[in-house]
Amino acid sequence: MSRRIKIIAVLISVTVPLVAFSYGLVINYRVLGRETAWSFVIGLLRGTQARELRSSTFDRTPARLERGRYLVSVARCFSCHSPTDPKTDLPIPGITGEGTIRQLMFPVTYP
Repeated sequence: MSRRIKIIAVLISVTVPLVAFSYGLVINYRVLGRETAWSFVIGLLRGTQARELRSSTFDRTPARLERGRYLVSVARCFSCHSPTDPKTDLPIPGITGEGTIRQLMFPVTYP
C-alpha cells in the first residue's frame, strides 16, 4: 500500500468516530438539553457503571396488576417477546411472554 493510501485510511478512521460523537452530542443538546448532553459526554468518558442493587418491594395489588397488563397490551410487548405460530404469526397460547425476541431469533432471559 502506498503512503498516501495509508494516510487517507488513518484520517478516515479518526474522522468517522469524531463525526459520530459530534452528531450524537448535537442531537442530545438540541433535543434533550444541555444537562443531558453533558451527561452523554461524561458517560462516554467514564464508561458504563452498574448501579448498586436495592431490595425494593412493591405492594402487589390488583390495581398494579391491571396497570401492568394495560402497559404490556399498549406497548405490544408480546408481539415480539413471544414465540409465534409459523402459519398464523400469532403468539402461541400458554407461553406468551416466554422471552424470545423475534427479530434476533434466539431466546433471551430477563431478570
